[in-house]
Amino acid sequence: METIEMLDGGDIDRLVDFWISSFRVFEGDGIGMEDISKAAILIEKCAGRFEISRRPLFLKHFLRKLAAQTSSSISLEPQIVAVIITTYKRNMTSTRSPFFYEELGDFWTLCLQMKYDDVYNATAYFSAVFTLAQAQALFRIKRPLCEVVYEKVLKPMHEQIVDFKRLKDVEENKMNSNDLAVMQSNLGSDVFTILVCTYKQAEDAIRQFIN
Repeated sequence: METIEMLDGGDIDRLVDFWISSFRVFEGDGIGMEDISKAAILIEKCAGRFEISRRPLFLKHFLRKLAAQTSSSISLEPQIVAVIITTYKRNMTSTRSPFFYEELGDFWTLCLQMKYDDVYNATAYFSAVFTLAQAQALFRIKRPLCEVVYEKVLKPMHEQIVDFKRLKDVEENKMNSNDLAVMQSNLGSDVFTILVCTYKQAEDAIRQFIN
């Protein structure tokens, strides 16, 4: 059986550029969550084509390129970022490789650079961040870093979610019943509850780890 050649470090930039160009090419062509789910499988397979030492570098570079964009030209960018974060988490927890542990601080810095004001549209991103933090705590990876993540990443995100929900509640109170039903149908009434639950799970895991 023919052996599939592994990618090397020189392929990282080209592969990331390919992915970002692909997202832009198909932008506005009816791309939905089903397509993102398929892309997630392919991105994870791409990461797996690198030696274990280069996988976190590939995912870091992917995030860095997205963060460097001067304007968000990809409508589903939060979902794509969530895929990258989830892929990092899965590789980190399944391999327990020190290479992923060593790059985790830089990866968190990049995660923090991704800013999304619309919490509902970026639900996947927030959930992925909380889940990564929970995994770090459960696997007891870098306690000092975990403390920083809790204070500098999770707490501010939780405050953003609460403030956003409060604003939406004010808007809902000003709507008539028909407009309110349409908005709730579009946004999903359980989104806020799910996000808060995911945050609480991460918070509980972190507190058990750092205390």
